[in-house]
Amino acid sequence: MTSLRTPRVSIGIPAYNEAANIGRLVRGLLAQDETGYELVEIVVASDGSSDDTAAIVQGFSDQRVKLRDSRERLGKTTRMNQLLSDFDGDILILLDADVAVGAPDFVSCAARDFRPKYGVMAVNAVPLAGRTLVEKCVVAGSSAVEQAAAHWDGGSNYLAFRGACLVLGQEFARRLELPASLVSNDAYVYFCARQLGYTPKYAREIRVRFRVPATIRDHLRQSERFQHSSAELARALADLSIPTSYRVPRGILVRAFLTQLRRRPLALVGYVVLTVHTRVHIGRKPDVTWDIATSTKELGIASCTTEQ
Repeated sequence: MTSLRTPRVSIGIPAYNEAANIGRLVRGLLAQDETGYELVEIVVASDGSSDDTAAIVQGFSDQRVKLRDSRERLGKTTRMNQLLSDFDGDILILLDADVAVGAPDFVSCAARDFRPKYGVMAVNAVPLAGRTLVEKCVVAGSSAVEQAAAHWDGGSNYLAFRGACLVLGQEFARRLELPASLVSNDAYVYFCARQLGYTPKYAREIRVRFRVPATIRDHLRQSERFQHSSAELARALADLSIPTSYRVPRGILVRAFLTQLRRRPLALVGYVVLTVHTRVHIGRKPDVTWDIATSTKELGIASCTTEQ
């Protein structure tokens, strides 16, 4: 970020029943190499958590770690809106609670690469290596989608903007309010930035890690949110004056899947089978307090690796 002074960074984390992960994530953020930025705050917005999420956050003695604890579960979108409307930094990094930042210069790189003209910048959400057969199949599919996103208009497309981590400038964040009933909030943020005249950026070399579903049941739970996303976004974005295309160019998509087919032939075929199964068995559109895919919370970060 080009500035006459060191950028001040706020980190916001919406969290629901994240006792297994929130302590590790906050410790990792506090241990970051604070070069080229000033860490102002880490704000955890607990969305009616019934586990020890709030207690773990309260246990940090660092005054920059703050808890916004609600007894009522209203959904991730509501907590994102609260974080967007009330933070002290020049830059807001929104992180899912079930990710790992890994590299000690993650925040430094995000602050260095961000420019106010972007409005919002997405980073590369890289899946951890699969442990179960289902997980390996989903990793293959996720990797193909990421490759397609990176090559579609140089990463300037909604597909690259997955909500695991978004970096927003203060000006854009103050202008942004997500519809309370919205589930596909990451793509909505991308299209809103474009509507307001920003040029959103995909920073592929900056990475966070996450766990994909390890069971068919969890895959169905998570896919319910994504399968209805196009129709939901079309309604939410009906008044925008910019093109809101959801269809990935066929050539880019085919090349991405062929690459994964060469690398992981059985896993990618399995992913296709899972996708067909999901489309057949998909249920109604989930509300903003959707059922959690519990296997995605089991990062096993001490011993796991990422897929390449």
